[in-house]
Amino acid sequence: LSFAVALCFWSVMPVPTTIVLPEGGGGYGGVDEVSRLLGDNANAADAHHQRMAKIQENGGDGSNVKPMDHLVAHRRRNICWSISLLVFFLGSIGSLAIWRFRQGGAMGSQAGGYQGRAEHALQVLNRHFHSQSKRLTKGCEGTVLIMRHCEKTGPLIKDADGNQHCSYVGKERAHHLATLFGTAEEIQSTSKSARWPNPSYLFALTSDRGSYWNFRQYETLHPLSNSLSPQLDVTMSDPSELPVQIFDLLQSGAMCGRLAVISWKHSYIPDLATALGCGPDQGCPTVYPYDSFDQLWQLKYVWTPPKSFQAEDAIDESNVMANHSSAVVVKDDDNATYDDDDSSGSSPVVNAEDIDSGDYDDDDDDDDASTDDDNSVGGDRRHLLRQSNIRNLKKKKKHHKTKRKEGEGWFLYASVQHQWFDPLSFSASVGDYNPDGVATAGRWKDDEI
Repeated sequence: LSFAVALCFWSVMPVPTTIVLPEGGGGYGGVDEVSRLLGDNANAADAHHQRMAKIQENGGDGSNVKPMDHLVAHRRRNICWSISLLVFFLGSIGSLAIWRFRQGGAMGSQAGGYQGRAEHALQVLNRHFHSQSKRLTKGCEGTVLIMRHCEKTGPLIKDADGNQHCSYVGKERAHHLATLFGTAEEIQSTSKSARWPNPSYLFALTSDRGSYWNFRQYETLHPLSNSLSPQLDVTMSDPSELPVQIFDLLQSGAMCGRLAVISWKHSYIPDLATALGCGPDQGCPTVYPYDSFDQLWQLKYVWTPPKSFQAEDAIDESNVMANHSSAVVVKDDDNATYDDDDSSGSSPVVNAEDIDSGDYDDDDDDDDASTDDDNSVGGDRRHLLRQSNIRNLKKKKKHHKTKRKEGEGWFLYASVQHQWFDPLSFSASVGDYNPDGVATAGRWKDDEI
C-alpha cells in the first residue's frame, strides 16, 4: 500500500521537458519523435497529433509547444492505477489470511489460557490433600450451577436513582427459576416442573458497582430464596471472594450432597468458571453467549480419596498395641531372619529416649543369651531389633503426608444446561391467561421485592 501511494505521488509530479524542438519553426518534432516518447500508447499519440494539427490550422507552427507533459502524466497515472489495484488486491488477500490466522491463534491461545488457569485452580482445590482425605469420604459430590441474571431490556429497568433492575420478563424468569428446584419427591413427580434439588447456598454478584447499584443478580435469586423452607439468604460476593468461598465449602465437606446456585454477570462467567477449576477440557466454554439468558453451566465436583487411605487408617487405629509385640518376627534357627513389619506406617516399638539409653525391652524369649558374643543368636537378635527400631524412628521423624496420585482428589465434570424458560407458558401457569381473559396480569408479583 505504501508503494502504491508513492506511485500516485510520482504520477502527479511535473514532467520535465525532454524533446528538443527544431529551430526555425520546425514543428513539434515529427511523428517519429512523438511515438518514441509515448511508446505504444497510440491513443495518446493521436491525441497529441490532433492537438498540433489544430494549432497549425489556427495559423501557428507549434514551435513553442513543449513536449507532451500532460500525455506523459496520463501514462504515469495509468501505470499508478494498475499497480495500485494489484497491490490493493494482493494486500487485501494477505490481510484477510493474516487476520484469519491470528483469529485462530487468538482463540487457541485464549482457550489454552482458560485451561491453564483452570488446571491451576484444581491444584489449589487439591491442596492439603492429606487433611482432606481425613475429612472427606469416597464419592463426596457437590454441584455448582452458574447462571446469568434476568433479562434487562424494556421499560422500568432503572429507578429514579439510576440503579438497575430486572425487566418485566426478567422478573418472570426469576419466578420461573424458582419452580425448577424441589425435593427428591417433587423432582420425580410428573406434575411438578422441578428438575434440580433445592440449593443449600445462594450466591449473587455484589450489587455495588461504584457509581450505581445493579440488583439484577440478586433479583434473579430472590424468588428462589423465598420459595425455600426455611428461607435461604442470598450471599453477595465479588469475583475474587466467591472461588475461595466455594473451595472452602468443598474442602471442608460442607458441599457433599449439596447444591450451590450462582447468579452472575454474563461476561464474568467464563472467568468465574475458570477460577473454580472449569476450563474447556472440563466442559466449560470460554464465552457465555451475549444474547442468551437461558443458558447455565453445571459444575459437578467428585472426591476420590487415596486408594489405600482408609485401610491404612484402620490399621493404625485398631492395631497400635498389637504392633508393639509383632513388629519383629523372630525365627529360632542358626540363620535367623527378622521381618520389620512397618508397612502400615505404625509407630515404632520404642521411642528415641529408650534407644539412646539402651533401656528397651527386647521381647525375646532367650533372655539368657550372651550379649557379649556378637556371633550368638541373642546378640544377632538384639542387634537386628535395634536396627529395626532405628529405622522406624527415622520414619516417624519424617512428617508423613499422603501424596496425591493420578486418579485421586477432586475431579470436575461440567456441562451446559438450559432453563427452557417460556414466558407464555409461565404466564399461563400462574393464571395470567384464560378463555374469558384476565384484566391484570403479573400474578407472580405477590412476592416481588
